Amino acid sequence: MPQFDFYQDTRIRTWERCHFKVEAESYEAAVAIIKNFCDCDVNNHEEEVEFGPLEILFEHSEKIDPGKNEGRATIRIYAEDDTPIIDNAPFGTDTSGAAKETKTIGRQDNRKNLPEEKTWGVFLYSEEYFPSDVSDREIVERWRQTCKNETSAPVENLTPDEFAHRLNEGGLIAGYKVRFIHY
Repeated sequence: MPQFDFYQDTRIRTWERCHFKVEAESYEAAVAIIKNFCDCDVNNHEEEVEFGPLEILFEHSEKIDPGKNEGRATIRIYAEDDTPIIDNAPFGTDTSGAAKETKTIGRQDNRKNLPEEKTWGVFLYSEEYFPSDVSDREIVERWRQTCKNETSAPVENLTPDEFAHRLNEGGLIAGYKVRFIHY
């Protein structure tokens, strides 16, 4: 009987352990150096810090539920040629594109017969490509076309949390407008 190849991607939350040594005049001075960096940032401290191996602490890993991943899939199964087969996102909530082509793990119903569920997106769109009175539908359509064609995007769709993070980090780009769209 023939065999067929598949693979599964699973999103997990885990801890990493980064070992390092700090060159300093005293323990207190070493602690002061450490308090000025985070995430094993070699580039900013290469003169004072010698980084060793990085360990992934698998015993502290846990799978993430789609509800804690903004409704996006945390398990996806693909054919060996990268064709999406199935995922565990609630129907209509995965904005990655894979869920639109697949069935949902644990569901036996026919997705084509279900009403499309909507989700909120924070759309950043270029003033260069759109007039001020552009409709929500046009923005969403352009974003979907961009996702399919994998071209440079005059429209970007962020989750509210991603948008807040970018806003708090000062990462908004001049020349873009923001629209909250339920699509």
